[in-house]
Amino acid sequence: MINYRVLLVGLCVCLVGCDNGPRKDATAGRGPGSGGEPSGAPGAANPAAPTPASAGIGETALGVLQARAEQGEAEAQLDFGLHCAFGEGVPRDAVEAAAWYRQAAEQNLAAAQWFLARCYRDGDGVSLDGREAARWFGKAAEQGIDLQRERERLPEPEIELVKWIAGLAEHGRARAQCVLGDCHVWGVGIPRDVAKAVEWYRRAADQGEAQAQFNLSVCHEAGRGVPKDEAKAVDWLRKAAAQAYPAAQWALGLRCLAGQGMPSDQAAGLDWLRKAAEHGDATWQWLLGGYCTRGEWMPEDDVQAAYWYRKAADQGLPEAQWNLALCLANGVGVTKDPVEAAQWTRRAAEQGWAEAQVALGLAYLDGNGVTRDDAEAMQWLRRAAEAGNREAQYHLGVACREGKGAGLDASEAVKWWLRAAEQGESRAQCNLGLSYALGQGIPRDDILAYVWLNLAAGEGVRNAASARDAVLRRLSMEQLREAENLANEIRADIVDKSQRP
Repeated sequence: MINYRVLLVGLCVCLVGCDNGPRKDATAGRGPGSGGEPSGAPGAANPAAPTPASAGIGETALGVLQARAEQGEAEAQLDFGLHCAFGEGVPRDAVEAAAWYRQAAEQNLAAAQWFLARCYRDGDGVSLDGREAARWFGKAAEQGIDLQRERERLPEPEIELVKWIAGLAEHGRARAQCVLGDCHVWGVGIPRDVAKAVEWYRRAADQGEAQAQFNLSVCHEAGRGVPKDEAKAVDWLRKAAAQAYPAAQWALGLRCLAGQGMPSDQAAGLDWLRKAAEHGDATWQWLLGGYCTRGEWMPEDDVQAAYWYRKAADQGLPEAQWNLALCLANGVGVTKDPVEAAQWTRRAAEQGWAEAQVALGLAYLDGNGVTRDDAEAMQWLRRAAEAGNREAQYHLGVACREGKGAGLDASEAVKWWLRAAEQGESRAQCNLGLSYALGQGIPRDDILAYVWLNLAAGEGVRNAASARDAVLRRLSMEQLREAENLANEIRADIVDKSQRP
């Protein structure tokens, strides 16, 4: 059952990523009542601001809650994490809060997974990591975290909590204003109203709340709740980026490079991208490495590419681990090192990156950077092949024909070549055609031999044309017409499959 109390409190904790002004560290300025929010003098308390009904938990009750959390009770771990995030009865500590969220999230508590995702999204108590955020959001969503669908069923205490957030917002708390805007966007505890959300974002943004400034930029760009206005979108984006809000820095960098809503400025654009990547998001680091590799927006720079790939790879991003492995295997931007290349290839392969699985399988077949091991090679090739990777299917067929691993198996080779051939793998088409022509691993069939060899020849596979012509001499005119028609059907089917999303 979804705990809406903690979901709503979490809006205060996690939806708002930073206090007014640049973020200095993971634990600074978190939760309602922190510096920069109250109206009046900076940092002054606001005696008129409302307090939630649950505030002011006693020391004894808090001690019991902490004890329950330490004993492994997921609900208590999440609740104690919220106390750490707010600084209710304990020192405010975003790192400690995220640690408790994680413990509860790993016990499959949906609300905790949702909170932990928000922390990763905003770099709140943990390193900024969009991929981890997406992973935990996905886990929460799988369990039915659907606030818009469930809004009407919120019990009265949760409605009161939204009223408390609204009270803070009315008293000028910038963070609460931004949270209230999110409540309107999601329809959490109040009717969904994007125009109203924009109003609250603007009030928070005017006080310097970076996340609200970024949200307001997105609204103006997309025309959500306000007319589309590129100039205002850029203006708010610049303000959020100037406060080191990473998502704004990345978005502003791309706009500068593309000249979207502003004159093109390559130097400024690259500077913003680097600043965003330096905040630690692995995906941005990987993308920046790709720009360096391709010479996109900048001169090609293999050294910088390898640098950013390594940054992202160290955080566990499989795409980056694979790119770093390629750099190390070929000595591009780094000293050539087959052993380290194999290590990074394995890390990416273990996360399901198919290209890395194929490469690791071939490395074990050849003893390149690893000790030669046919059984290990077959295992990695089979994992990728069973997932549908056509290159793996081709190589697995070759390994079966050559007797790697479990011994020679021509029929198994044909099975994998057929799967790869049907996806357009031309080498597999050639081998499949030869198998039909020779009756190896499958009954001889000159029509199918001609079909697959003709397709391979059309892709320029060496020896495919000569083998096809040899088979042609065994066909009647009627068989040739049948073969040509079948080849056209298969070719059209391959093209159709390649164009599917």
